[in-house]
Amino acid sequence: MKNDSKFIKETLGNVMKDVHFSERDRQKVLLEVKNLKEEKSSRPNIIVLYKKHIVAAIIFCLFISMLLTFAKLSPTLANTLSSIPFIESIFKAYGDGGLKKGKDSQLVSTIIATSKSNEVEMTIEEAIYDGERISFSYIVESKEPIRDYQIDNFNVSFKEEARAPMGKLTEAGNYEMVSANKVAGIGTVNFFKHKDLPKEIEVHPYYAVVINGKYEIFQFEFKLIKTEKVETIAPMITRQSKESEFTVKELKRTPITTVVNMSFKRPLTENDDKILMFQLITNEGEVVPSLDGFIGSTKKDNMEVMDSIQESFEGLDEKNTDYVTIQPMIANINLTYNPIEKPFRGKDTKLDLGELGKINIIGVKYTGNVMKLTYELNSQFPVLHSNYFTLKDHLGKVYYGANTSITFKEKDHYIVEEEFMNIPQKGLTIEYTKEEAPEILKDLEIEVPLK
Repeated sequence: MKNDSKFIKETLGNVMKDVHFSERDRQKVLLEVKNLKEEKSSRPNIIVLYKKHIVAAIIFCLFISMLLTFAKLSPTLANTLSSIPFIESIFKAYGDGGLKKGKDSQLVSTIIATSKSNEVEMTIEEAIYDGERISFSYIVESKEPIRDYQIDNFNVSFKEEARAPMGKLTEAGNYEMVSANKVAGIGTVNFFKHKDLPKEIEVHPYYAVVINGKYEIFQFEFKLIKTEKVETIAPMITRQSKESEFTVKELKRTPITTVVNMSFKRPLTENDDKILMFQLITNEGEVVPSLDGFIGSTKKDNMEVMDSIQESFEGLDEKNTDYVTIQPMIANINLTYNPIEKPFRGKDTKLDLGELGKINIIGVKYTGNVMKLTYELNSQFPVLHSNYFTLKDHLGKVYYGANTSITFKEKDHYIVEEEFMNIPQKGLTIEYTKEEAPEILKDLEIEVPLK
């Protein structure tokens, strides 16, 4: 549609500048807003989005998983988790790759902090803090069945504000209805533009949720100890191509997070609907999933100067990673959304994603009302989207999968496992799109040795 870009800019205003997340995910939020426009076009009042509603849009688009599975559970925690159907551990179900790599390294703190609001109780169970992010898991339990659940606001403050990081990011994270009365989820805080944080930090999470139309508020406070193992590499490598310039300033590694600090300079162009994105690729060709990002931009002498770029990725495999390549890309946000829908046939369903690659579903398994799909993904952009496809039942209800694992096999070849909760076994259709791929700026790629 011709006015999509204009609509997005007018609708969001400056809100997008205040909400810091990766450009890969920014693209998905913009696309979701566009879809909302199409859905609401017949109504008298077009949607108005405020900051707190942006979070809901991000959650709707993303399944950014955040917590570590650990070998031994306390009796209290084990009892709590055992009451959740089909989920042995919240962290196994939703933990990102970096946190899963650290599951045996004693990095997770058991919290068991509870807050009550009317007839609803929220329990934060575990947390982890590595100086680059804080992540925690929680369960919300209601005496009444939960027909509708929305996160209205999520924030984390710190006891010693003067020592807290500047430009910190708070994000609600992923959640899932796991029974009629329970929601399990995660929350995370990614730190931006900060100096070394204290070894011990007192954290005050705040959740405001809407359950069945009622407003519930939960507040917590607990202390966390920072993990000790941090490695910092300052390569200060610059590449130039035509009028663009890309510099990798610093790469920081913890057992669960990889943080890259960069700068980028490019010519200003009129009506620029393109955004800058990054991929982190290991020497074996594996694309490391991004967690979040921040870009500080100024305009000077007909140039866009992005002096302060920070992108967070999952933790790297220490033994098998000799070097990484930081790959800048340019993506068009003014996308045309043309969904393809066809009956879901289960195993051997094949999807052609156009420039983004191909999918071949190789396994379907039901456990109660949970369906696990296993599929091959052949793509240069395996983590560009959290959901390359959705499922829909005969009533038109859309189901979004949660990625429980993505296994690298070889360059551009991955095996993905995705779970769909509370989904019927028959009468499903599958919906996907063929999209324009981002443009890889090959001449500006930078290789950073780690050993």
